[in-house]
Parts: sequence; structure tokens; C-alpha cells
Amino acid sequence: MAADPSSGPVRRKTSRRANTAERRATHNAVERQRRETLNGRFLDLAALLPNLAAVRRPSKSAIVNSSIALIHTQRRYRAQGGRELRILKSETDALRRELNEWRDRAGLAHVAEPGRTPDFVALLSLEEPSAAEEEEIRRAYEMASIPLGDDDDEDYGPPYEPPHIGHHNTQTVVVPHHAHHMQVPQSAPAHIAHHAVPPPPQQQHQQHQQQVYAPQPPPMSVPAQHHQQHHHQMQQHHAPSHHDIQAQMHAAAMMQQSQQQQQQQQQQQSVSQRPSVHIPAFDGPSMFPGPGHHAPQSAGIGMPQGGMYPQVC
Repeated sequence: MAADPSSGPVRRKTSRRANTAERRATHNAVERQRRETLNGRFLDLAALLPNLAAVRRPSKSAIVNSSIALIHTQRRYRAQGGRELRILKSETDALRRELNEWRDRAGLAHVAEPGRTPDFVALLSLEEPSAAEEEEIRRAYEMASIPLGDDDDEDYGPPYEPPHIGHHNTQTVVVPHHAHHMQVPQSAPAHIAHHAVPPPPQQQHQQHQQQVYAPQPPPMSVPAQHHQQHHHQMQQHHAPSHHDIQAQMHAAAMMQQSQQQQQQQQQQQSVSQRPSVHIPAFDGPSMFPGPGHHAPQSAGIGMPQGGMYPQVC
């Protein structure tokens, strides 16, 4: 039975894909391990640098620049130490020669020069840095003084991402500053109804002319509309209505009217309580004497006894 020719290539492609995926996974694992090892060594190097010992997460460029600056500084210190050591050695050799002269006079043996280690000899052979080395040291210090920035944070791991906020019913639509020149067709779906669609150039020109004479505010996003409605409701809640204003005016008018009535009543009471002024009766002869008529006499308050004169207040 002949084998299906189409089955062979499919199997080879499947195995090739599997091998490719396996090699890719192996390569990624090896590369990840290499980067982790390299990052760990970088952090160990940063811990040895005085200016980066307190930095939690320095960048690789800062570590390299600080290392170069520290190396040049140590070289300069070694050169200065070698110069001072050569001066001390020359003084020691002069004192030893003088001591040997005195010992020769005293018939004593000379004092031999002690043995020196290779490190001591190498330190004595160090010379002062040249002008080129001084310039390199200065550049290293300038590079090390650059502000520390995480310019390659991906080597230490994935960058920090803010947490995702859950979905809400209200979707915030970003409206550009020229959104009032755009319109949305009525046949657009509901989920894009809030997005602005640019109209043709002629309609844009007409809309611009209309807006010059009758400007309209740009459309707002859904949360902004809810916020405006809530603000308007709060203003309506706090602002007095027309009915409340009329009620307050009516209450003020009633209070003023009651005060006026009280003032009038007080004036009437004061007038009624004022003392009456009486004119005494006339003691002369009566204008109409009659038989048995006597002259009237004042009886004080009230009408005169038998008098003909009315009481005058």
C-alpha cells in the first residue's frame, strides 16, 4: 500500500516546528540565565562603589561610569603614595649611610638595606599621571556626576506597569480641542455615537461660519456630562426657587403690616390715655335766667352741675 505523499511533509513540518520552538525555548532560557547572572554581577559591583552603595536600583551606565571614576581615583592615590614612598626611601637611605659612617668610626658592622617585596618595588616605580591621564580622570568624574537614571531597566526585569483599573459602564471619550467642528452621523452604531467623525470640508466651512455667529460649547465626555448634571442638581438644591422667594416676600409683607397695625394700636392707646382738659364753668349770671335758677358751680371733673356749657377736651 503506497503511503500518502501529503502525510510525509506534514509530519516533517510538524517536527521542524517543534524543534524550532524547543530551540527557541532553550535559547530563551539560556539568555535569561545569562542576563540574570550579569545583572547580579552588576549589582555586586554597585555595592562595592562608595557613591552607589545606598542606591537601591542604579542603572548600568551609572555603575560603569562610577567604576571608571573609582579606578582612576585609586590610580591617582597610588601614584601619590608612590611619590611619598620614594621620598621616605631616599631619606631612609641617607640616614642609613650616615649611620654606617658612624658605625665605621666605632668599628661596628654596617646596617644592610632590608629586602623589599615586589609590590613595594612596583609601588616605587609608579609615576605621576600624565596630562592625558588627568584629562581622562576629569572626564570620568564628569560622567559619574550625571544624574542616575534607569536607562536600561529592562535588563533588571520588566518595567513597572500601573495596575489595570476595572471596566466601568461609563466610557471616557477623549474629545480634541477642535471637536466642535465634527459631527456624528445618525446611522452610526451606538458604541461609536460619542466619537467625533470629521465632516466634509464644505460642511466644516459652513459649520465654522455658523459657529462664528452662534458659538456652541464643545461636546463633553459621558463622565463630564454626569458631573455637570450633578453640579446643576446641587445648584438647584441649594439655590432658592421662585416659589420660595415669593413666600419669603409675602411673609416679610405680612410681618411689616402687623408691625404697622401694632404701631397704630399703640398710638390710639396713647391718645386715649392722655388726660382730659376741662374748662371751668362760667360763674356769671346766666344768659337765660329763669325763676329759681342758680348760678352753676364747677364740680371738678365732668359736666358742671346745672350748667349749659358742654365739656371741652
